[in-house]
Amino acid sequence: MTKVTILEGECDLTDDIAPEYGLANMKADAQRTERFRTYSRTRMVRLDPDIIEFFQTPEVVNDALRALIRLMGEIRQVREMKDVA
Repeated sequence: MTKVTILEGECDLTDDIAPEYGLANMKADAQRTERFRTYSRTRMVRLDPDIIEFFQTPEVVNDALRALIRLMGEIRQVREMKDVA
């Protein structure tokens, strides 16, 4: 077993984890990281009451936004065709 003196203590070079890193701390860090990843993938949008009456579920809102995005792309293509002609 090889030991090296680091600052005021010794460290076993055959250990995978340094003494200051405990398994509990590593698990807590992993959980915090996963919570951050989940939060960063989620966007919350506040809808006005009149919009909420029309769009009853998040799926309906997403479908409408996707349709709008497709429509915007089609309008852009038509405008580009007119500019070329």
